[in-house]
Amino acid sequence: ADIAITAAGTSTWELLSMGIPVIAFQVASNQRHVGPGIAAAGAGYFVGNVSGMEYGLRRALEQIVQPDVYAMQSTRALTLVDGHGAERLLTELVSD
Repeated sequence: ADIAITAAGTSTWELLSMGIPVIAFQVASNQRHVGPGIAAAGAGYFVGNVSGMEYGLRRALEQIVQPDVYAMQSTRALTLVDGHGAERLLTELVSD
């Protein structure tokens, strides 16, 4: 996939670790900080709560398909989530 439209949950981190920019929306209260964080990091867009996302989704799609925007967000996604978190956690656990 080139982009993903997804709830701002755990799968969002997996997508970002592959360099896939996301358009995220909130479906649960525990996702309220994830979407804005992704947007603030420049790795995708947050379009708000699922019940009112129509306008935001249209605007995000118009932006994310622009080659320069896509390239920048893909790079930032890879910078934000490098996919080596489990290794770092394991290293910390066994080093104590």
